[in-house]
Amino acid sequence: YHPSNSYIYLYGDMDIEERLAWMDENYLKDFPEIEVDSEINKQEKFESMRVMSEKYAAATDADCSEKTYYAYAAAMDITMDQEKCRAFELLSYVLAEMPGAPIKQALLDAGIGTDIDAEFCDILRQSYFTVCTKNAKPGDRDKFYKIVRETLEDIVKNGIDRKTLEAALNGTEFKEREADSGSIPKGLVYSQRALKTWLYDDNEPYSALKYEKYYAFLREMLSTDYYEKLIQEYLLDNTHSLLIEMNPDPGLAVRNEAELQKKLACYKEGLSDGEIEKLIADTKALKAYQEEQSPKEALEKIPMLSREDIDKKTAPYYNTETEICGIKTLHHNIASNGIIYLSLFFDIHELKEYVPQISFLATLLGYMDTENYTYNQFDTETNFYTGGIVSDLGIYTHLGESDQYELKFEVRTKVLESQVQNSLRLLAEMMFKTVFKDEKHLREVVAESRSRLKVSIMASGHQAASLRVNSCLSESAWLSDYSSGIGYYDYLVRLDENFDEEKEKLVKGCEEFVKAIFKKDKLIISCTCTDEGLNLLKNAMPSFLTELNGFEQVVREEICLSCLEKYIPDVSQGKEAFTTPAEIQYVALGGSFDSVCDADLGVLKVVQHLLNYGYLWNEVRVKGGAYGVRCSFTREKQWCFASYRDPNLVQTLDVYKAAADYLEGYEADEREVTKTIIGTISNIDMPLTPGMKGNRSMMAYFRKTDYDVLQKERDSILACSIEDIRRMAAVIKAATEKNSICVIGNEKHIKDDADIFEEIRVLS
Repeated sequence: YHPSNSYIYLYGDMDIEERLAWMDENYLKDFPEIEVDSEINKQEKFESMRVMSEKYAAATDADCSEKTYYAYAAAMDITMDQEKCRAFELLSYVLAEMPGAPIKQALLDAGIGTDIDAEFCDILRQSYFTVCTKNAKPGDRDKFYKIVRETLEDIVKNGIDRKTLEAALNGTEFKEREADSGSIPKGLVYSQRALKTWLYDDNEPYSALKYEKYYAFLREMLSTDYYEKLIQEYLLDNTHSLLIEMNPDPGLAVRNEAELQKKLACYKEGLSDGEIEKLIADTKALKAYQEEQSPKEALEKIPMLSREDIDKKTAPYYNTETEICGIKTLHHNIASNGIIYLSLFFDIHELKEYVPQISFLATLLGYMDTENYTYNQFDTETNFYTGGIVSDLGIYTHLGESDQYELKFEVRTKVLESQVQNSLRLLAEMMFKTVFKDEKHLREVVAESRSRLKVSIMASGHQAASLRVNSCLSESAWLSDYSSGIGYYDYLVRLDENFDEEKEKLVKGCEEFVKAIFKKDKLIISCTCTDEGLNLLKNAMPSFLTELNGFEQVVREEICLSCLEKYIPDVSQGKEAFTTPAEIQYVALGGSFDSVCDADLGVLKVVQHLLNYGYLWNEVRVKGGAYGVRCSFTREKQWCFASYRDPNLVQTLDVYKAAADYLEGYEADEREVTKTIIGTISNIDMPLTPGMKGNRSMMAYFRKTDYDVLQKERDSILACSIEDIRRMAAVIKAATEKNSICVIGNEKHIKDDADIFEEIRVLS
């Protein structure tokens, strides 16, 4: 840890000379220059492709018949060549990621796996391309490789479809120019991008930040065989490659644990009494260090804002109610760099008992053939003319009324102003002309959706566990779980495992749902753009509405949903666990504080920040060893604690339940309370992109959250005192007396504490 071995990066509006001089005077000049050999050497190229077979841990009672993974990967020394890196980003998408991509479709057609994914990685010293299939049968490794190779050979021989390639280029360039990193600060994103090349060449900090000249070059190469030559050189002729097979082993986790215990026991037996005493002393010293507060005089050296420096006003909404062709429209008048962010909201409250099926319909739209395009052609058209088209469900709980909510089917797109007509043409094609009768492709989408949601739950189990805990509290929260959480996953599992029996109902249901959903009298439009963009949208909308009116005329017959299963919301507290072969847990505890008096939402926001970055951080992350932990207190009067990749279970639940005791005895000076308030406001006032500003305004409209409510919360945050924080201890203590639990994770750990749960089941 020395400045000579560091990369110093500054981002923002500043006097760079002044900043560098300050850093030199106050820090860098005090360190002698030293030579540090931090060069990352290249791996020597393989003489021939290597083949490996490995095992991975599976649940003890898991069905392992079709759970094999196959992957092919090729390393390539192109990290410093940004033209080739960006070309391979396009090739990865076109070859194996997009709907109907040739490698993906060839493997699916051959029955090798149900979920095919690809990745091009250019952040390492040597970049690599990989394609992987999941849920395959054992014994198909050579067949997998043969299909991948023959597909690539055919592409080189016959060429890549140029419109598909150009569409991928358009989509990638749109995202680059939009530069929307969501809630992640742009400066952080750019620093990570700069390190792609800077890490390996001190003279190249900017290469990965540039893009115009690279995209110009890639467009120029569309008329040549440049892309096919890249495939030939770096994939087909590349011996620096790997073919790997991974098979499930239900006993592996148990054996690994037993081997570890044996190894530790042998290690302990080899220690002297003095060495054991030293280990104990070192452990005690570590715990003492973890609990030790930084010296007050050291903390006070850090410059800090005062409460007076913070803006007293909450950020404005940008909601102007208007009409487009007689349809209620929310215009969010925000400068958006020539992009129109368009959302169509259709009310589906009367269809709430079919939320899992409608959530899957949202997945299918854009992923099935339409009357005029195959599904891969439609994906190409979407990328060619827009920044993407997405369908989803939106659930917006009214402020202070957990049993009142808006349930919307949403269709969203973002598009350059010059392409608004084409975007509406594609929306109409997807919404009114999708054909659901391709049973083979339906089967593929069901299996892929199940696989990807399971991966998501296992990788981000804190989110799934939080959704599940909250589903016990209100109907709207229950619907959230059954549209995107474990409840929805259960639906996909049943659909996947009983597809032949369910396929006719699935097709019929989708056909009936689009008739029931896409109606003019159920529509609200939301658009984020300038007045000029709004006028362009007004001029383009009549053609879309003509399509909508025509669709409604054709489907006037009565809608029949009697063959479909209804999902009735069941709002009751529960204590559930879902076992996986992972070695860690995601531990969630939640409930409602709706009946608790004296719950100040502004102060609770301060308490939330204090717990997240103080008490919970220290107890669950630092001492407990979890990767992360968080708590939340919402305007819907719901609270939740959730840990991320946590080695503990009961210990973490005990920490959650002791949060009120921590607050009751909380001690801090004015500076420390102010620091917590600044942190709270920083989460609220994070920079928003134009699209995010429009989305924030739209959500406030549907949730009926007046500006005055947010201002009152902000006033409460800024005026918060240590007495206010302590006062919330009683609120949290009362709220946590009635709770729900959801744990996702290690089978043994869960079964060791089985008495905590009312139900334990495998995440199948």
